[in-house]
Amino acid sequence: MEQEIVLKLNVGQVNAILTALSEQPYKSAAPIIHSIQAQAQPQLNPAPADEGTKAPAGVGAVVSEIPELPLYQCHKQVRAAKIISTGSGRVPGEVELFLDGEVMVTVDVAWVARNPQLESGGYFVHYQEGDDYTTYSPAGPFESGYTKL
Repeated sequence: MEQEIVLKLNVGQVNAILTALSEQPYKSAAPIIHSIQAQAQPQLNPAPADEGTKAPAGVGAVVSEIPELPLYQCHKQVRAAKIISTGSGRVPGEVELFLDGEVMVTVDVAWVARNPQLESGGYFVHYQEGDDYTTYSPAGPFESGYTKL
């Protein structure tokens, strides 16, 4: 069973994260996530089987409208695009994902925290049927499991 890591952060830690995100672009969220994990006391909670990594409304959400992305199929059909690069959003606490096809999606810091492996070359994935949530997938697992339609 998958486990969800819940991080308890104080206001100073959150402000430090938001400042780091707003001051400089980065290629990988990993250094920020490792910094968060080093400062916070993680508490492991099993993720509910029917919710996967779906966050409550307003938490870890995609901030911008999700554009029309190429359609892929595995056992589910998903919309996805390869992440070309990432950068600081126009609003503190937001991160811009620049996707293949000259598309940009803006996500918040909670979305980045839920996707600690986030890096260029992987995929931004939008599950539309049933769950209607977004996530990050490393290139290898995504490309070996999905075929572009």
